[in-house]
Amino acid sequence: MQLIQEQIMTREIPKEEWKQFCDEISRERLDWITNVQVLSSESGAQVLSEGLPFIGLTYEANNDSETIVFDAGTGADSYQSHVIEDPTKVALSEPEDIESSTLDIEDAAGTKTLITFSRPASEAITTEENNKGMVAEG
Repeated sequence: MQLIQEQIMTREIPKEEWKQFCDEISRERLDWITNVQVLSSESGAQVLSEGLPFIGLTYEANNDSETIVFDAGTGADSYQSHVIEDPTKVALSEPEDIESSTLDIEDAAGTKTLITFSRPASEAITTEENNKGMVAEG
């Protein structure tokens, strides 16, 4: 039995690029399925949501505060908004196939918010079908 190791690349996003990064990931991962977990020294690991489609990530900076807001859901009955105040680190981990990725946002208190994105099944099928239709030109 051969084990296949998938290489995962993690990149920390420089603070001056947070707004642009949030805008880009909001476009690129729209409707991807998300799972959100918060890890803190006070309350341990808590699952905030599972299986909600991604709506967007927003970075806001005022004179005296910064926030990153994560939104996911399908409507009023299944909607989640999570605010990370005073973020200090934003990092994205992606395997080579980019079928899933994990966003790690840390705040000044040391709390980590981990957002795992998974490609929606319908998009994965469409992508697979498009790849099958490709013909090599010689």
